[in-house]
Amino acid sequence: MSQNNGTILQNLRDFTVQIRRPHSETIVGTGLAISAEGQIITCAHVVEAAIGVHPRQAGQRPVGVYFPQARGDESKARLAHVAACFPDHDDDVVLLQLVDGPPPLGPEQMPKLGSAESSTFHPFRSYGYRRLDKYLAGHAHGTILDAVEPPIRASLQTEPIQVESKQINRGMSGAAVLDVARNLVVGLISEVWRADASGIDQGTGWAVNARVLSLPPLGVPLQDAPHPRQAAPQPQPQYQEAARQLAHVRIESQFHAAPPPLAEWVGRADLLDGLNRDYDNPARRVTGLIGFGGEGKSSLARRWVDSLHDLPNRVTGVFWWGFYDNASVDEFLEKALAFVSGGQIDPRRIPSSSAKAEVVAALLAHGRFVFVLDGLEVLQRQEGDDYGLLRSPDLLTFLELLAAPGHDSFCLITSRAPLLDLLAYDSYTHRDVGPVSPADGRSLLRALGVTGPDAALDQLVAQWDGHALTLSLVGTYLKWQHGGDVGYANDFDPVEIEAAAPPDAPDEMRRRYGHVHRVLRRYDAHLTAAERELLRRFSAFRTPVGVDALRKMKEWDADGADDVDKEDSLLLKDMGEAEFGGLLGRLVGYRLLRHNEAAGTYISHPLVRGHYLALLTQSGQATQTHEQIKAYYLSLAGDTPHNPTLEDLAPLIEVVYHACRAGAYDEAYQIYRERIRQDNRYSVPDIKFNLG
Repeated sequence: MSQNNGTILQNLRDFTVQIRRPHSETIVGTGLAISAEGQIITCAHVVEAAIGVHPRQAGQRPVGVYFPQARGDESKARLAHVAACFPDHDDDVVLLQLVDGPPPLGPEQMPKLGSAESSTFHPFRSYGYRRLDKYLAGHAHGTILDAVEPPIRASLQTEPIQVESKQINRGMSGAAVLDVARNLVVGLISEVWRADASGIDQGTGWAVNARVLSLPPLGVPLQDAPHPRQAAPQPQPQYQEAARQLAHVRIESQFHAAPPPLAEWVGRADLLDGLNRDYDNPARRVTGLIGFGGEGKSSLARRWVDSLHDLPNRVTGVFWWGFYDNASVDEFLEKALAFVSGGQIDPRRIPSSSAKAEVVAALLAHGRFVFVLDGLEVLQRQEGDDYGLLRSPDLLTFLELLAAPGHDSFCLITSRAPLLDLLAYDSYTHRDVGPVSPADGRSLLRALGVTGPDAALDQLVAQWDGHALTLSLVGTYLKWQHGGDVGYANDFDPVEIEAAAPPDAPDEMRRRYGHVHRVLRRYDAHLTAAERELLRRFSAFRTPVGVDALRKMKEWDADGADDVDKEDSLLLKDMGEAEFGGLLGRLVGYRLLRHNEAAGTYISHPLVRGHYLALLTQSGQATQTHEQIKAYYLSLAGDTPHNPTLEDLAPLIEVVYHACRAGAYDEAYQIYRERIRQDNRYSVPDIKFNLG
């Protein structure tokens, strides 16, 4: 078991600032606030982009500086001028000085700087303003290689440092190069090589050695000794003592809303190998699989979990939680506590979720547990300066304790948003999940039954940007409608990305979601009326749906619907049991539904659900459907126990949710007050419902 010798690195977000055009919100690059007196360092070419002239000719021209991490109500937007730059050399750095007061940061937020000579082949992390539409900033990580000769006709005082990273992009200039081994900022990102279609030298970049900052006229102080890492938080002593007294028992793995294993898995070997390395490394305790929706993050996580029995470092038990299906942190921690304790601790004895998080963390020492937190983005902030940060303090406590030394357990997280709360933890690893490779995409299509020349399949993969979910739907469609003939691969409508993703989403995200929308519209043209009607009704559920609910759903009337919708409703209503079972089987085969045989429940991918939820809304039947689902869950609720578990309250929580969706806010509030909040152990605040 690893010891707590310091896990938390310098927090890059603390001192990273935006460099802007003056009196504007236009970001031109990244900078670092380095002193409480208002000094900022960045690249000279970034300042030139901001003011239109080289820093040597800047005079008193103002440069915009924005502090995303400003405390309290202090102004985040400031102005600076050029305080110093090199008059006769081309080293790409400049020192700025704020002109409107000290920085809105505490002294503990300032970085510790050192030269890069002792950082050869060390891992590094960075954070800067490489914009992806609404996503203003992003991670970068990689390897510091070594010094290289200066560019042709450049007069430098310090040789540039070559770095290797796949995330460096426009806007990262001026971002810190944080040597993970030494915990020092040893350079500033300055350039990146833009590889051609061959991909040769992809990921190559360069940084300015921070040693040049110490030279006159800049004179920034540096240090040679590594900066000590901060010790990570640990569970409170009383919880650790309670954990030591608990007996070790056999743990049964639990899968809450996990996707079923894919029968035709192909590729992703690099990512799977990376997860194996993370799991085997005692210094790694949390890994984030980050990527757009439909890239296959959940399927990748499931594939890796299913391979754990092949690894030498055996796992005590796996706990999977799908936040898309259940975003309740209270219920997550309650179930996690029952899991790690082997059912020995009654969660009702621990009233607060923060205390549950500490008890779970203390119990991690009882074995090598694997947690999978799937779809965490539903609990992360999606915009503004706090983008990517968790909205739940209790969940943050749990993850910080899990990322700390003192246990041998491991956590795998899938999310569409970067896990910025863990950016400073050396025990956290960020892994990007992007498009499948041409070879993997071709193998996937063939596994789905698509036939044709390799070149045609490769073209199909490129046409759909290697988007895993789209390729699986396209392959299934071609097999279903055309016997797998790739010659029908263009049998889809023109691109209409506007209807498939929020208008402020990144272009890359909107393009991929648009792909899914195009394919599903073609599906809809071939589905039976009853199949389309079931998918529309199914989309209104937010949690996994059991067979009993599906049987009940087919009995619902479509009052107020037009004649076509009424006929579709009757088609479902008149179905016998065998015919209805066949319908469900077909939808699973088409990959529109996913069946968890162990739990006896059905779910759908969030992008597929979103498509049919939009159709339900357009039909005018959304309100009635939510009313019907509300009535179904109300019939399941029964009497509320005096001291209920969250599992006891689950049907009532769904009643409140669907009542709100139906616009019945008064009814929702009454149920909440009288049946959920009253006489139970949960300290639920008195709130107004506005979930429409």
